[in-house]
Amino acid sequence: MFESIPQGEAIFMKWILHDWADEECLRLLKNCHQAVPKNGKVIVMDAVLPVEADASAAAKDTCYMDVALMARN
Repeated sequence: MFESIPQGEAIFMKWILHDWADEECLRLLKNCHQAVPKNGKVIVMDAVLPVEADASAAAKDTCYMDVALMARN
């Protein structure tokens, strides 16, 4: 897994990295970096936990997902 990435001007990853360990994310991102040209882009879209306590529905959903992933791994 993560042995090669198709080359392109940009690589867009949505809801990918949150599901992998740090070492695997680093390996994936390094392969992405090699697959894009010098001015290429690696775009990551994922949930980010709030820095301060937040009671919004989005913050709660993100925290629930984070806890579920920790419990699963």
